[in-house]
Amino acid sequence: MNDTFSRSVVKGKKRIYLVKVARAQRVLLWCVLASLAMSVGYTVLAASINNVVILWLCLAGYMGAVIVSIVQTVRVARATGTNIVVAIIGGLLMFFPCLGLLLMALANQRATRILTDNGAKVGFMGVQPDQMHMLIEGACPKCGYDIRGLPEPTCPECGAAIAR
Repeated sequence: MNDTFSRSVVKGKKRIYLVKVARAQRVLLWCVLASLAMSVGYTVLAASINNVVILWLCLAGYMGAVIVSIVQTVRVARATGTNIVVAIIGGLLMFFPCLGLLLMALANQRATRILTDNGAKVGFMGVQPDQMHMLIEGACPKCGYDIRGLPEPTCPECGAAIAR
């Protein structure tokens, strides 16, 4: 799905592309889940086995997930219209563990608010892939039906009124 066909909204002076927000949020949530799983896995393995190589591999996986989480938090912040300087400073502040969790939660909350305000159904892991089509320009915001070129301002699939 190309971002150029993504529905967009304007917040202040920024144009926010909804598909970009949804994708960045989804990857961020998967990164958070991966870092939690790696953290638990490392803790369990450290208590049960004495193989240093496996422990180092788990630690490297955890650190990789944390770094990708930081990058994705900056991407979500940028996709939701946050100033680049503020997003990068926030990314640097994420190296402090509790502050990092707070910043991830704030970025996720902002993305969720933007997506739900524009008709997307945001679940536990963000917008589901089968729901992404509703964020494309020219699609009914309720059901995702292609409404380009329709003479009436009503979706023939679901009957929703369409603002033009």
